[in-house]
Amino acid sequence: MDLKLKEYEKKLFLSRARAAIAHHLKIPYDIPGSDTQKTSIDHEKLGAFVTIHMNGELRGCIGYIKGFESLEIEIENLAIQSAFHDPRFHPLTAGEFSKINLEITLLSPFERIDKPDDFEIGIHGLYLTYHGFSGVFLPQVATEQGWNKEEFLKHLTYKAGLDPSILNKKDYNLYKFSGVIFSES
Repeated sequence: MDLKLKEYEKKLFLSRARAAIAHHLKIPYDIPGSDTQKTSIDHEKLGAFVTIHMNGELRGCIGYIKGFESLEIEIENLAIQSAFHDPRFHPLTAGEFSKINLEITLLSPFERIDKPDDFEIGIHGLYLTYHGFSGVFLPQVATEQGWNKEEFLKHLTYKAGLDPSILNKKDYNLYKFSGVIFSES
């Protein structure tokens, strides 16, 4: 599947996400252009994340590694979840609405990898499963944190609640994926 989006499609997804948050806050917000516009992938079911930043800091991030609904609906739902239901943060307020920056990540299908270092920093995200434990990092995380491959894998195992030594075993599952990442800034 080709995840190359036109600029108007990226802007439309971002406008829909912002409109969903505004609607939840009961703030007037009109999607620029026509609210009947469509993207070429509205009907696709892909993994996606909506990330909210405020003043350069994480303010919310919720997503699915696998799509359950059409992207048109999923992005709006994830925007609401990120703004109001990320357990790490208090719900977004109307006063914060104009200060947030939205970022959307659309995920490619996952590809199983057999060697832990068979990925590229800044290009691939990783999903690790091991005996009921799992962890995922989006492609941009390693770059944002300044991690090399070894650090990325170590933090991924920690996120999954595991010790990095499990990567020396053979019964873990590791998948790489890429993403289309776009934001309002």
